[in-house]
Amino acid sequence: MSPMNPRHSRRSIIILATGFILSNAMVSRAQNPPAASANPSSSSAGAPAPASTRPAYVEAKAQALLNRCLQALGGPAFLNSKTLTAHGRLFSLSSAGEGFVYFDSQTQFPDKRRLAYGLSQKTKPIIVINNGDLGWEIDRIGMVHLDTADIRQWRFSNAYSLENLLRLTIHEPGTLVQSSGVDFVNNLPVDVLEIVDAKQTQIKLCLEHQTALPAEITYRKWNAEVNDWDEYTDDYGDFRTFQGIATAMHITRSRNGRRFSELYRGSAVYNETYPPKIFDDPGAPE
Repeated sequence: MSPMNPRHSRRSIIILATGFILSNAMVSRAQNPPAASANPSSSSAGAPAPASTRPAYVEAKAQALLNRCLQALGGPAFLNSKTLTAHGRLFSLSSAGEGFVYFDSQTQFPDKRRLAYGLSQKTKPIIVINNGDLGWEIDRIGMVHLDTADIRQWRFSNAYSLENLLRLTIHEPGTLVQSSGVDFVNNLPVDVLEIVDAKQTQIKLCLEHQTALPAEITYRKWNAEVNDWDEYTDDYGDFRTFQGIATAMHITRSRNGRRFSELYRGSAVYNETYPPKIFDDPGAPE
């Protein structure tokens, strides 16, 4: 395995940076297919409430599995963590080639992330900042705004990250969570939860049967370019405990069964206090 060619285009570097931690920006820029509009003339007082106005429903057996999972992850420590600082390596597999970079990341849940990365820990890093609907990249040339489609893709996959799925998404109005029996992931038995969120995205959460720790999360997105669904899979492994929180040190991301990135955390620290404006527009006047 060799470091990535430093002559890759600026666009490729942006994709690399946004394609590992809580994101899949290197894949196609498809949007979800538009939902069919309701016919006003067909509505009635007795019609079911729209999914977005109904409270989340979690089946009793599914709730028991979720409770066990949350306890395994650290209970209140996991649920109440505010930030995650991590260091390690990122590995990419794509049609352009393969390679790795070193990274330092600062994440403020649910939707702020600052990622610094480079081919060497001694060189000046490239920095990518995500802040909700906004995003920027800083390198030796200067600062640019991230592409809108890349930000949209990051927000999509970020919603189904381990932290956001278990702390936010499953509680949104209109979400349905049901147990779906037992399956196998990496030759280990898992308990499967099927989830349909408020946006009607179909999600599958697999929990290791013995430990109750998350083993895999899959979710789908419509790809208008090929007129078919893209299925994303995030595999979580090598859990270690930091400050009472079970943390996945190895995350593998795949699209339609093809692995395209891996994250290897070397360390993790929760609830650090970050400097003010660390996630703000770096080009804004002081």
